[in-house]
Amino acid sequence: MSKLQALIALRDKVKGETDAWYFGWASEGYLCGDIFQYRGVVNQAYNGSLDAAMALHKTVLPDAWAHVRMAGKYGHATVDVDGEEFEANNIPDNPARAWLLAILEALIAKEETDNG
Repeated sequence: MSKLQALIALRDKVKGETDAWYFGWASEGYLCGDIFQYRGVVNQAYNGSLDAAMALHKTVLPDAWAHVRMAGKYGHATVDVDGEEFEANNIPDNPARAWLLAILEALIAKEETDNG
């Protein structure tokens, strides 16, 4: 599995509704290159830690900015990398998970550009 395929698989698991996503990601071998070394932080962000999402963002996208917010009961996030915006919206009660999804979308686009 390529890094791009692994990132897409991880993104799709994070979009899923089951709390068992992380164990499936690890056990199925979705070793996404660099991102796998941050699996603990990814897990914490998935479970709602804004601190973990910020730490991951600063590590894997240090030059990008993010806008994370709650609107009603939904989390929304936008990550901007060199003027290109990646969004994740309508994540129930979890802006950190929205931020994680936006980070993954940015990493997927970067991988597509680098290897496209």
